[in-house]
Amino acid sequence: MLVFRTRFSSGSANKRSVLAVNRLIITLVSTILLAGPLAVAQAQEAKPSASPHKIALIDISRVLKEYKKVDSLRTEIKGEITKSEQTRRAMVKQSETLKGKLKAPNIEPASAKAVELEKQLLKLEAEFNAFKKSERARILRLEAQLLKTIHGEIKAVVKRAAEAWGYTLVLRFNSDNSNSSNPNTVVGQLQRQVVFYRTDDDITQPVVEYLNKQYSAQVKRPTPPTGTQPAGATKKKTRR
Repeated sequence: MLVFRTRFSSGSANKRSVLAVNRLIITLVSTILLAGPLAVAQAQEAKPSASPHKIALIDISRVLKEYKKVDSLRTEIKGEITKSEQTRRAMVKQSETLKGKLKAPNIEPASAKAVELEKQLLKLEAEFNAFKKSERARILRLEAQLLKTIHGEIKAVVKRAAEAWGYTLVLRFNSDNSNSSNPNTVVGQLQRQVVFYRTDDDITQPVVEYLNKQYSAQVKRPTPPTGTQPAGATKKKTRR
């Protein structure tokens, strides 16, 4: 009886072991099948981008300072302001003339002549104020339109340069590397967004050169050039 019970117990244990192994195999297979899509997705997410980011910098303040067309447009605005100033001075002179007539000894206060002169003076003052307001608005509109033109030209050239040299992002920065010990200057330098950059990533100079070249061509030949790129844009930039 003891031998029988011992053999029976051993066979039952073997069956339980086989069942446990089968369950383990099924569990492992299920885990692999379920984890497969997730693992593939994670691998795809971890795949590096085909075109890595490349950042360029440009000093817009310097571009506006060195772009020759900006000086030409400023001269145009100054010319419009000069014309407006001439009209303003003429109106002021006319107003002073009327005031002088009102103060003349032969003009009695409250007389018909005095009343007429006062009406003319009030009308002139109203016209003068309206003229100043309208001229100011006109000059501001002209400045805004010229700035819009300049901004569009700069943006177009920057886009061409970035595409030619493989830049995915162009940021504006201040290229002034002044070593002044002035506290205000030092604080301003500490607050700059760009702390370090490679000079090769500064595209300010080639952009300025192309803008001036394009402007010179427009002055000599009214028809603007199309389909061109900044000088050297098709060549690989030399690392310093």
